[in-house]
Amino acid sequence: NNNKTMIFLLTMRYEYANLYHQATDWYNFYQLIHSLGITGNDYEIIFLDGHARSQIDDAWWHGINAPYHFLKQLNDGQPICLQNAVFVSAGYVGGISLKTVHKNCKTENEYVSQFGEWFLSGFGITPHTQRQYGNITITLVHRRDYVAHPRNMKGRASRKFGDEKRVERKIRDAVRDMQDVYVNIRSIAWSDYTFREQLEIASST
Repeated sequence: NNNKTMIFLLTMRYEYANLYHQATDWYNFYQLIHSLGITGNDYEIIFLDGHARSQIDDAWWHGINAPYHFLKQLNDGQPICLQNAVFVSAGYVGGISLKTVHKNCKTENEYVSQFGEWFLSGFGITPHTQRQYGNITITLVHRRDYVAHPRNMKGRASRKFGDEKRVERKIRDAVRDMQDVYVNIRSIAWSDYTFREQLEIASST
């Protein structure tokens, strides 16, 4: 890109197919572009890692609202000079990482509180809930075996419920006596939905 005003945001993705770790990376991008006042189409993303593609790569395009490139694909692998580049810290030390949240859980952060709606807006999703009207939706997420990326071709998922039906029954029993409240319980597996559909489900829970 010959645009001298373009800012390239460089990052190393360590857990590229893990939703939690990717979310911490997305937050770091959000905080950086807003704290530096980077707006519009003035920035693009460059992945410094050599990871393969994963099913959540497109979230970078929609959620962060910027095109992304893989370093090895730039300039046919030849040296390249970027006039404006910023290194974005890894999600491990981001504002929504568990380490940071546990340390600063009592400190309000405007970036953290605004990140969710901003990310969803990139997908055209507006969070909605009926809780104020006494309607509560509980989403029980089951883990299924599936191939998330080429480095785990066995596709075996861990930390599954030992008895899914029993878990659902326990939840129904726990909310049965709640007065003036309608509770809708739905059981799903993320692997059955696109990433956008997953966001729609989560934002309405």
